[in-house]
Amino acid sequence: MSSSPSSLTLCTDAPAIKILDLSTAGMEGLMAFSQAQHPKFISAAPFPHIVIDNLFDTELLEAVLKDITLLDEGSRHMDAQNREKHDLDPHAVGPTTRRFLLDLCSARFCLFLEALTGIDGIIPDPHFEGGGIYTVSRGGTLPTLSDDGWHQRLKLPRQLTMMVYLNPNWQEDWGGELALWSERSRGQRVNISPIFNKTVILASTTDEPSSGHYAHLGGLECPDTVALRSLSVHYYSHPLSFTAQPLPHSGDSRPSHPYLEPMYVDALPTQPPRLARNARSARRKLSAILPKSLQKTFQKSVPKSLANLYRAGKRSLRG
Repeated sequence: MSSSPSSLTLCTDAPAIKILDLSTAGMEGLMAFSQAQHPKFISAAPFPHIVIDNLFDTELLEAVLKDITLLDEGSRHMDAQNREKHDLDPHAVGPTTRRFLLDLCSARFCLFLEALTGIDGIIPDPHFEGGGIYTVSRGGTLPTLSDDGWHQRLKLPRQLTMMVYLNPNWQEDWGGELALWSERSRGQRVNISPIFNKTVILASTTDEPSSGHYAHLGGLECPDTVALRSLSVHYYSHPLSFTAQPLPHSGDSRPSHPYLEPMYVDALPTQPPRLARNARSARRKLSAILPKSLQKTFQKSVPKSLANLYRAGKRSLRG
C-alpha cells in the first residue's frame, strides 16, 4: 500500500539546469584561488575588496540572466529612479537562479569566502535582506547602501557584500560604474565597469563610516532597449568571531568543519586575520552588537562614575 506524499514534497519534471561547481574538484580550484588572492583582498585600496573576472561559468550566468529577463517581463513597475528591484526570494525566480542563490549561501561557498577574505565564521543570509536582483534602464541608477549594516532578523553585523554583474556587450560610455573611495585614501578612487561575469566582493565598512564608501555613478546612458542587471548578496558574522587570540582547535592547528573534506579546511588561516585582529576595537564591537537605535540608551544606562573611570583609564593608556 503506497503512502500519500508529504505536504512538504513537490515533484516536478524540471529539465536539467546548470549549477555552480562545488564538487571536490571544483572546491580544490576555488580554495587554491582563494589562497592566492587573499593578500590582494587584504591590501586592496581604498579598502579591502577584490574584483574577479569570470569567477562563474559563462553558461551558468547566461541561464541566470535568462531567468531574470523573464522576471522583468512579468513585472514592469519602475520607481522614480527608473530602477526595478526583485527581492531575492529563491522560490520566485527560475530554477537556475534558484539553485545559484542557494549555492551562494552554502557551507562550501562560505568556506571559499572565509579563505579569500580572512574573515572567520561567515554566515549567509537565508532571508536575503538588503540583497536583490536589480534591473536599471536608461537614466536610472543602482542603489547605494544607506543602512548601518545590521541584519534586522539575524541580529548580526554585515561583513561582506558580493555583486555579480550580468551585462553582456556593455559599453564603457553607457556608465553604471561602481566607485570605491575612502576619506583616508586622500581622494583615491577605484572605478569598476559592470560587465558580464565580473564579481566584486567588498569588506563591509558601514560600522565606521569614515573608512570607505561605494556607489554606482550617475545616470545610465545605455539605449532604451538595454538594461543594466546585477545580483547582490550580503554575508554576516557573529561579533565574537573577531577575537584577539587564536580560537582553540582539537588536534592540529587547523579548524574543523563538519561538512567539508580536510583538504578544504587546510586552506583556512590558522591565526585570526589581520583585518579582524587589528581593525576591530571594543567600541566597534559594541556598534556591531547593538543597533544604533539602542546604543544611546545603553550608554545612558551606564552610571556616570563608571563612565568617568573608563575615560580616565583610556587617557592613562594613551600616556
